[in-house]
Amino acid sequence: MQVEKFPLRRLSFDVLRNVLRMMDGDQLISYSLISRATKQNVIDLKIKLRFFISSISQKLQILLVIPEFYRILLTVDENQTVNWDPVENGQLKLDKPGIVDVKCCEDYRQGYKQSLFLENRGISVHEWILHLFDIFHHPMITSLRFFEGCNRFDISFIRETIEGLNVTGSCFVRLTLDNSYKLMMGINKLTKKVMINNDLEPVEYLHKILIQNTENATFNSRMLNLEDTIPFRIDDIMANNSENIHMYCTISSDKDLNRFLKLWIKGAKPHLEYLLVGYQQGVMKDQLVIMKGIRYRVMGKDERRERPYPKGLEPTPIVAKEGSFLIRRKDGVEATVSFGKGRFMEFVVWNYL
Repeated sequence: MQVEKFPLRRLSFDVLRNVLRMMDGDQLISYSLISRATKQNVIDLKIKLRFFISSISQKLQILLVIPEFYRILLTVDENQTVNWDPVENGQLKLDKPGIVDVKCCEDYRQGYKQSLFLENRGISVHEWILHLFDIFHHPMITSLRFFEGCNRFDISFIRETIEGLNVTGSCFVRLTLDNSYKLMMGINKLTKKVMINNDLEPVEYLHKILIQNTENATFNSRMLNLEDTIPFRIDDIMANNSENIHMYCTISSDKDLNRFLKLWIKGAKPHLEYLLVGYQQGVMKDQLVIMKGIRYRVMGKDERRERPYPKGLEPTPIVAKEGSFLIRRKDGVEATVSFGKGRFMEFVVWNYL
């Protein structure tokens, strides 16, 4: 079909724009693929994403998040990827996907609408991503997520797919630490944010991941039993160079946390801005042991400090208030130590240099 004969293209610019704004996300994507002119029409709508998430499991999916609750989900060659046997057929490469399943929802809590299937346009997954970057004014992958089953994809295919792209965060879910580490090294792209949402085993790979230079590091053990949870030692914390460290569902001894605070006061980890460590089902932290031998001042009733969450990771601000311990590094930089529900320790640097 020639562009000039396409009915929508005969409309005036203002009318066309209003018609496009009434379309669902899947229809907009389909329309944008017709020609350069139709792509520009969608670009002119100035739709901006909140998140661009690429997930690799048994499927290869792209999730586009538009404020507030609107979602567009693209699934690449689902029938081929889900039924692929890497043992029998080798690892999978999707050079030019045959079918891309696109569906959307106005509110993700209510589920997706019926799918729209887009047939082979002769473009690679990498080119698909660049196209979506253009039409939605979001030139980055917010999060590249790896799940169980991702080993069916050839690592070189994944590396080529994201080559040259801005990937700000990576996440490894339900994978052993050795597999997570191999993926980190295999894709050859160190991101600013790394989240490990796995059993923290085998432990010998924990240090290899910790020493990677990332701005934000999150460790979230899936283990639910206190006796099975892998402990984070002071050496693990000191080995990590991240500005912000979150350690959920992990155990750190009170004596180790005390040593950490004393080392920080002496000038260790000068780039650290935020540390959260704890376990919801863990034992209550002994504040007297953690603060032993440390010069501090307890914040009073009318005192309050507040600043945005590190790197915009959470919409709510960080708050230090009555009962928080105020400590000072040897160069005068201040930090607060707070104990959320007694099981978490939150360490916040305020006037960091």
